[in-house]
Amino acid sequence: MMDRRTLVHALTKAASLVPLISSSAKAPAIQPANGRTLQRKVDEVSSLADRLDIQDFDDVAFAARLSFDHANTANGRGVSFRVPPRVMILKEPLRVPDRIVLVGSGIRDTIFQAMHDGPMFIFSDVEHAGLSHARLGLGELPGTQGIQIEARKRDVRRLTFAEIEIAGGGSRAKGQIGVSATTSGRNIVSECTFDRLILTEVDRPVVERGPEGNEWTRFVVDQFGYRGGAAFDCVSHANHYQGRIAGSPGDGAIGFRQGGRHNMMLLRVDIGNNARALDLAPNARNIALIQRPSEVGPPAVQTPLGQIGGNRVIDGDDPTR
Repeated sequence: MMDRRTLVHALTKAASLVPLISSSAKAPAIQPANGRTLQRKVDEVSSLADRLDIQDFDDVAFAARLSFDHANTANGRGVSFRVPPRVMILKEPLRVPDRIVLVGSGIRDTIFQAMHDGPMFIFSDVEHAGLSHARLGLGELPGTQGIQIEARKRDVRRLTFAEIEIAGGGSRAKGQIGVSATTSGRNIVSECTFDRLILTEVDRPVVERGPEGNEWTRFVVDQFGYRGGAAFDCVSHANHYQGRIAGSPGDGAIGFRQGGRHNMMLLRVDIGNNARALDLAPNARNIALIQRPSEVGPPAVQTPLGQIGGNRVIDGDDPTR
């Protein structure tokens, strides 16, 4: 853990940094703290540094910025800022506040590694927040989640997630979840975007319960379903999904399960012939355009289409549909 002098130095450095992006033309300046305020900020950053297992000066500056920027979101402008290009250990969940967007330096440079059971990043009852350009390592604990989104007390809207790799523990970590989104009561998760997410060796890559009107584009799922289950296990409404699901999951696995209505799916599913590409709620007015490629071997290795009753499905590998 950093000593107090180094933390004060980090706070001073962080206070001089201007947010990269603001919804206002003029970003709010982050003012240096002094006296009691500085003491409080040092304590806050010290606590956050402990949670992130921070050992590096620049990481402490990042933690300081998160603390400062949290206060600056009260004016409704919002702040995005750069996360340092290094490995950071998360010992417990990190809650991202309203209007904070964490921007990493790339999936090979900014790496968050979980050392706890449970979610890594929590987006609860927030708007205009997000995460991008980073890698999340779930480790091997079975209860770890990469991103948890929840609408408990109010709607969650306009979250943005882009260029994120979520790497699970494979068959050693059955039960892990990549991204979960859940709603409660009349609250919804809506108008959120998920672009270029790579979910690899995660037992349950995506779990949705209640979201509506969100966009999933250019995603890749590679290896999942070590106990069967689905790559996308969804009960959603009017969502759009476009991407690829591949791997050799356990018997009975499903590429895309949708228990909701009025969703649109553009999918390539290649998960072997012991699994199924789709499991759609009957007569739910979902639309799917799907390809089930079989690059080598006879047609028998092709993934079966699955349950589609009463939905509009165009199958690129079945000319009769």
